[in-house]
Amino acid sequence: MTEIAAGIVREDAVKRRHFETVTRLRTEERVRGVLKWLSVLLLAGIIFVSMLPYEFIDQTFDQALAHFLNAQPIDPYIWVSDQCTGHAMAYGALAFCLMGATLRRDGILPAVLASAFAFAVCLGFSCLMEFAQTYLPARSVSANDIAAGCMGALTAIVTWFVLGPSLLEFGARIARGGVAALMAGASLYAIVYAVIMFFPFDIVFSFADLREMMAAGKSFLGAETSNAGLARGSVRVVMEIALAAPLGVLLLRRPAIVAVVVALCVGFGVEIIQFGLVTGQSTAFAGVTRSLGVFLGWVAARALLRLDHMPVLGDRSRLMLRLGAALALVPFALLVVLLDRWTAGTRPGFDQALAILGAVNWLPFYYFYSGDEVVAAVSAMSQIAQYLPLGVLIWIIYGRGGGRSLWTAGVLSLLLTALVETGGLFVAGYRPDPTNLLLNLIGALGGVWFAGGAHYWLGRIFSGRATEHDLAPRAKSAPGWSLSALAAVLLMVAALLLLFDYPVANGWLLGGLLAYALLLRAHPLAWLVIIPAALPVLDFTVLTGRAMLDPFDALLLVTLAMELWRKPLRLGDFGWRGAFLWLMLAYLAAYVIAVLNGLLPLPPFDANSFSSPYSSWQTLWASKGLLAAILLAPMLWRAVRDNPGAFLLLGYGMASGLLLSGLVVMWERFLFTGLLNFNTEYRAVGPFGTMRTGGAHLDAYLATALPFSAVIFLMHRNLKGMIGALLLALIGLYGTYVTFSRGPYLAVLAAALVLGLGLWLAVRKREGHALRFLTFVLVGVGLAAAAAVPFFNGSFLAKRFETMSEDSGIRWNHWQHVLDLRDGDAASLLFGMGPGRYPAFYYAKDSSKTPVGSVSLGQEGARSFVRLAAGKPVYFSQFVRVQPAHHYTLSYRVRAYGENAALAVPICEKWVADSFGCKWTSTAIADGTGQWSAVSLPLKSGDLASARGRAGWITSRPVKFTLYNPVAKTVVDVTDIKLSTESGRNLVDNGDFSDGLDFWYMTADDPLPWHMDNLFVAGLFEQGYLGLALFLGLVTVVGVRLIGEVLEGDRLSAVFLAAFTGFLVVGVIGSPLDSPRLGLLFYLLLFAAYYLCELMRRERRAALA
Repeated sequence: MTEIAAGIVREDAVKRRHFETVTRLRTEERVRGVLKWLSVLLLAGIIFVSMLPYEFIDQTFDQALAHFLNAQPIDPYIWVSDQCTGHAMAYGALAFCLMGATLRRDGILPAVLASAFAFAVCLGFSCLMEFAQTYLPARSVSANDIAAGCMGALTAIVTWFVLGPSLLEFGARIARGGVAALMAGASLYAIVYAVIMFFPFDIVFSFADLREMMAAGKSFLGAETSNAGLARGSVRVVMEIALAAPLGVLLLRRPAIVAVVVALCVGFGVEIIQFGLVTGQSTAFAGVTRSLGVFLGWVAARALLRLDHMPVLGDRSRLMLRLGAALALVPFALLVVLLDRWTAGTRPGFDQALAILGAVNWLPFYYFYSGDEVVAAVSAMSQIAQYLPLGVLIWIIYGRGGGRSLWTAGVLSLLLTALVETGGLFVAGYRPDPTNLLLNLIGALGGVWFAGGAHYWLGRIFSGRATEHDLAPRAKSAPGWSLSALAAVLLMVAALLLLFDYPVANGWLLGGLLAYALLLRAHPLAWLVIIPAALPVLDFTVLTGRAMLDPFDALLLVTLAMELWRKPLRLGDFGWRGAFLWLMLAYLAAYVIAVLNGLLPLPPFDANSFSSPYSSWQTLWASKGLLAAILLAPMLWRAVRDNPGAFLLLGYGMASGLLLSGLVVMWERFLFTGLLNFNTEYRAVGPFGTMRTGGAHLDAYLATALPFSAVIFLMHRNLKGMIGALLLALIGLYGTYVTFSRGPYLAVLAAALVLGLGLWLAVRKREGHALRFLTFVLVGVGLAAAAAVPFFNGSFLAKRFETMSEDSGIRWNHWQHVLDLRDGDAASLLFGMGPGRYPAFYYAKDSSKTPVGSVSLGQEGARSFVRLAAGKPVYFSQFVRVQPAHHYTLSYRVRAYGENAALAVPICEKWVADSFGCKWTSTAIADGTGQWSAVSLPLKSGDLASARGRAGWITSRPVKFTLYNPVAKTVVDVTDIKLSTESGRNLVDNGDFSDGLDFWYMTADDPLPWHMDNLFVAGLFEQGYLGLALFLGLVTVVGVRLIGEVLEGDRLSAVFLAAFTGFLVVGVIGSPLDSPRLGLLFYLLLFAAYYLCELMRRERRAALA
């Protein structure tokens, strides 16, 4: 009997789960249907608004096409304008709805197809609307609008993958009813409320702009300055309270004290953010009313759910309620008239009023189009909200008679709007706006729908689902979680502050950072793809001049913050065991001592501490890579321990980084030499700004990442996987080839050999892998054929190999010189001189006739300047946005110390190292005694920055403005630098150096003073004999275990082994750990390889047990 009863219970549970699944799918389908119709409405709205004011010109299709193709190019500096924000939001909303309407199945292929469809629709209609606007003389055609629409669509697509499933679940909960529906509805409302509050998202991203706005009169939590009058002021207060009240529902399970605190935080938090918006207004009174609204919403929700049932009114009560609603229509109409401010205008004559009426344009939204977009949006929402109460009153009068309520509300709204607009014309002389008829109609009908929906919804809530459990407070979190959450908040704040005053693109970076945080919230393992993919490309050093802390560091901080928020980290989460544990602890101890050797004694802190390559603070910069890897190690272990598929995510991340860096290299080659020109002596540097003084950073990255292209084929065992892996490998090989460095070429060949041999060993004992092995052989033959190309076509790379013997002598001498720079004491020999300290010691001990040049920031009173000391060429540059065939005026203040001093100012097409088409100006400085003088020179841009395509700045060579001291044994100081257009606009940022060295970037021709050009020599110099021995011990332990796993049949171990081979071979003729990012990459892969071996060993032990 017991078994029968248990079977019945299980059967009931299965039926219940089936019923719940079917119900959820049906409700999600209804939500998708709503999103489909929203997509149609949004598309119709975009088309209608884009074609305003419908005043066309007569031109041929060819003329329109020529106008479209020669439109204003993409200019990222004005993407934050209201117009671009409007385009981004419109097409973003369309893409979001399309994703919800079309993506119905799980899996990569449906996601890709739905994303491609949504993006194609947005891109297509954006281009179509811009083309159609060529027929509208009042509209301008701009590639910026298309770019903004694409950015909005891409952001919405990513947002759908992060929030879309949750929103569908919210919709399902709302349809099911109950307290869960109330919470889901409040959550959706909170999102809409935030969008409305912060529109148009014109965020101030620097403290300097904030100071300017405050000087212009912007106040923080200031007094209310509106002179709207009693009626408007009272309505505004009521509306602010009412709009904030639904947010209180989210605090339903919180006690009163928590509700009060959160309400204050929400109310004043919104005002604080409003202070950070260009068009925002921050007042203490609004903070109070908004906080009151949130708290009253909490009170109302608690009181409502404590009722046992839906209140039922008798016939007499319903009659009185309807009568009261009917009587309320009169004061409502009077209030609408008062809000229209008839008394504020001047009564016109009858003929004048008729003239105003005759000049009215009856096209909907015509006057909204011609005004400011922010004001128009706020005005439209205000009009709609103003007539919502009319719809509610009409619904109360008619009860549940939906049809009659809609007709009556619609007719009354039109009549009342006509009365108000006509009265405003004849009483106050206001121009009537026909669009108000449509907006007020929407408001009144929306009020009816809202009242009916709220009544039905509340009825579902009172269907017995509200229990004491729904109102019970949540259990208190453990103290450990609280400390972890505090650390997470501090890290998140640090990341936001890092980017808040960042010199370029901080708005986009902050938005991307918040989107990344949301992505991690929904998919905690996403960092395994994002971090390796962003590592090579998220580098803005060449644009900003800031190297100590950059957006990639902010990305790492957010990654750590979200992981700490999710779950506290513990020492056991590192997962190190046995010999690796003791070697790692010893290596870290030795590394810390090396860092202290390089850092101490601490020099006085000044403006050059974090910018000069000779500062001892550079030790901290050079150590970032290992520190970041140590912090990510416990996250990595938890990820792969709980989900072995995390290794594949890491492989996909490496493959994505290879693809992105390869595309940057191709873009660089396209601009400067052409993709297939292999005879020009131009060596690509790709996205690695750290190669400003040479180095092997791109070389080491490509040699390390290329083996991960095999992951694509290993995981997708079909023709598509093979083609994808082959294309990715070819992109990586192209990048390796155009570095024209011998090291990475040999490294890639060695890595390919290790990969091929490792895969053969891994699959040799398996059955049914002949075809796959044949594929590897064919790919290997293809790579070998590609390797032979440079030796048969007389290319620049072939010539580089011909000079290998000569260059090897130079390298040996350089390595010996590096080791001679060390101090002779035991501490220096054992623990090294410190990471990142080589340039400083080379500079201090350089006894050559031509020492290394230097750049430093100086200060005299309120004047800041840059000092250029002559020597081996050092260039000090920043990007400028010059136009071809334009006239400019170059001016600056300069002084010099030394005879025959001069300042050269070349303006060249340049990415990082090599220059093209330079326009040189040079000024001889006769007075070498340090007296300031002003210089002004004319300059013609010629063909600088000429476009090589139709995509605007993307297909134009970047142009650099450079300062250079060409005269030996002289020092030149420069400040107040300006490159002015004919209209007087200055193109040089921070030319007076009041913001330090922001936007300026140092480069050098000779790499020897900056790089040791050997991984192992660098290890001896920076970490001493002990540090190098421990480093080699760690690599050996992991390498031996990887070989063992390959012999056991693990193919992913062969990929890791090949990656380390590529990195170490490049390390024979380069010092890739000069770059903190490559340090992070190496140590992260080292930990990943160790964790892979550890898990495989545990798996074998479990199988034997």
